[in-house]
Amino acid sequence: MKISPAGDKLALALTYSQKTYEICDFDNSTGIVSNAITFPNNAYEQAYGIEFSPDGSKVYATQNALGIFRLWQIDLSSGNAATIISSIQQVGSSSEFLMSMQLAPDNKIYVSTSTATSLGVIQSPNLLGNACNYIDNGVSLSGRITYSGLPQKIIVSQIPNASVSNNVTIPFGTSTTLSVGGGTSYEWSPSNGLSCTDCAQPVATPTSKTVYTIVVSNANGCTSIDSVTIDVEIVCDNLFIPNVFSPNGDGENDIYKIKGNCIDRFSLSIYNRWGNQVFETININEGWDGSYKGEPMNTGAYCYRAIIYSQSGKYIERVGTLSLIR
Repeated sequence: MKISPAGDKLALALTYSQKTYEICDFDNSTGIVSNAITFPNNAYEQAYGIEFSPDGSKVYATQNALGIFRLWQIDLSSGNAATIISSIQQVGSSSEFLMSMQLAPDNKIYVSTSTATSLGVIQSPNLLGNACNYIDNGVSLSGRITYSGLPQKIIVSQIPNASVSNNVTIPFGTSTTLSVGGGTSYEWSPSNGLSCTDCAQPVATPTSKTVYTIVVSNANGCTSIDSVTIDVEIVCDNLFIPNVFSPNGDGENDIYKIKGNCIDRFSLSIYNRWGNQVFETININEGWDGSYKGEPMNTGAYCYRAIIYSQSGKYIERVGTLSLIR
């Protein structure tokens, strides 16, 4: 049973006995119910949900019979019982049982379904016929199920506006700060090259073109998604030589590797603090995993020497220290 927004009418879905719908006048000051309009008995088997439109001119009703799940609209505007009864028309259907309905503060009517992880939505319930615009599975419940009921009060939360920074191009080996707002929690992906994945302003240091996706959530659990693209400009003779790595097997920064572009010949040697060589390669795509003769090296400082001949004919030599952290 539902009362109209103006408090002057009642609507009932009579599920088990009469299997129909009934609409009555209601005196809110005395509690007297009168002028009942009863639809034909047994015509609406498994009648269940009922709700008024915001302006009180329409009544919506759900019915689930013989595997057919219908949404009905009843037009009250004529004020004549026979005309009201004949005005009933189907304005929606579903693949799931259509159950309770609830008018929300946004002037839409939300419809629960027995096993679906979403709500149906009557977008414009004041309008006649299909213009009311019923959308089945209109609002996701993020894996939750309503079954047969809805609360008497539905709080409609706004979807957060994920406002992310603009696409950007950065030189290879440099960083840029991404920025997003509009929520209370954030989740960036992929994590490669990011200083954090759950903050609003991560520092991004990708080594190649990367599209970062951000999922923004608000306090009510509503989410929105946006993305930002970082292009990485690789300039010949520019080298990226890291000064720290952590070969602990977590998939992040496990290999010490020098990166560059337009390289013709290359060699990299790494020495421990006593001057003993622990790694050597002439393959720019090969890096040091922090081991020597199959045994992991200790945390500490090491020296490297890199010699590069670029395709432009330039000779580059770099010597420095790197930190191994476990």
